[in-house]
Amino acid sequence: MALTVQGLNKAYGSNQVIKDFDFQIDPGEIVILLGESGTGKTTFMRLINNLEEADRGTIQINGNYLCQDNGKVAAYKNKREQRTYQNSLGMVFQDYQLFPNFTVLENLLEAPLAQELGNKAELEQRAKTLLTRMGVEDKIDVYPSTLSGGQKQRVAIARALMLEPSVLCFDEPTSALDIDSANKVGQLIRELSDEGKAILIVTHDRAFGKEYGTRIISSEQFVNN
Repeated sequence: MALTVQGLNKAYGSNQVIKDFDFQIDPGEIVILLGESGTGKTTFMRLINNLEEADRGTIQINGNYLCQDNGKVAAYKNKREQRTYQNSLGMVFQDYQLFPNFTVLENLLEAPLAQELGNKAELEQRAKTLLTRMGVEDKIDVYPSTLSGGQKQRVAIARALMLEPSVLCFDEPTSALDIDSANKVGQLIRELSDEGKAILIVTHDRAFGKEYGTRIISSEQFVNN
């Protein structure tokens, strides 16, 4: 398996958003997380991406731990171990979160250069290969403001793949796309899963989930498991 979550709990005051939740996703799976707004989907995504801290529970990818439950709290690992975990997980945000003052190439190079995952020439070649695969190789030197929604989505996917993650997360990947662009993204996601990536998708789009998911989970399970 790739991502494993055990006994996850998160509350905001008296509002228990996630309670004793267990989850796992294996390489090659496309798991769709469906649910209404306010049912914990975004919270769950933020927890596994280390954007918020869990109250209780264990989160790990292939034996690399973000946190481990010690019987009282979710005990978070040191910064080095957290980074190892985070390099195993890629995130494509709903609003893409591309740096507006960076070119497409600079967006892809920012994280791997900062983490010294290769020299600049090696990383530039990896970026060019990924952008070619995404069909946006001609956009390498432009700024995000000049891109369409579909192009921004593909650049964001390429950026997430620069760290060669085992797990790839998507937050509402089709929300700003027309049907044709959404299907192209779906086909690309399917290709990545065929190559062994574990894919987790949060979406309201039931039709997209049924078409491309290998398993569908309702966010109601966060508190009713």
